[in-house]
Amino acid sequence: AGGGLGGGGIGSGGGRVNLGGGALSAEEIEAHPEYAQTSDESRAFRQEWEKAKARQDEHIETISKGLTTLKGIAADMNSELDRQAPMLENLEDKVDDVGAELKTQNVKLKETLTKLRSSRNFCIDVVLIILLLGIGAYIYSLVK
Repeated sequence: AGGGLGGGGIGSGGGRVNLGGGALSAEEIEAHPEYAQTSDESRAFRQEWEKAKARQDEHIETISKGLTTLKGIAADMNSELDRQAPMLENLEDKVDDVGAELKTQNVKLKETLTKLRSSRNFCIDVVLIILLLGIGAYIYSLVK
């Protein structure tokens, strides 16, 4: 602010401009426009500054659009999680039920196998093995 006015700045003292030694009023600047003239260097600086500010505003706008998109995605994800939470709880209950049923069936299967392989059945297994060996020996003697 006031960079082209001889290095001074615009003060807050009642519309007066401080030019490094004396303060000028707005009327004095209008009466003497050479006081407010800027150099080519300061105009170029001002233009470059305006371009940089415009680029920064564009980047901020792009970031704002990206954040708006992310906000929408997050809201969609939240609603989807809210929708799926009851289904997951239901699935968890069903998995627990199936697990309990599987344990029960394993116990029953173990009991059944224990009954089938008891010591009484061992004698039957030995007799059947001897019978199979006898039949195998008879067939072998016929083929020989």
